[in-house]
Amino acid sequence: MHTDRIRNAALERRIMSAEQAATLFRSGMTVGMSGFTKAGDCKALPHALAQRAREEGLQLNLIT
Repeated sequence: MHTDRIRNAALERRIMSAEQAATLFRSGMTVGMSGFTKAGDCKALPHALAQRAREEGLQLNLIT
């Protein structure tokens, strides 16, 4: 992760994996995601959310 670019220690402690971040979402939430990356770049969080949906039945309203 790019922790060398974060100068604030309090913010650096908040960095987490996509799998950890996916646990913060609850069924029924509406989630907005940006689509602004280079073509072909993968995004870790949508993949982690999809995995949770398969395993736990997580249901989100997704806006991109």
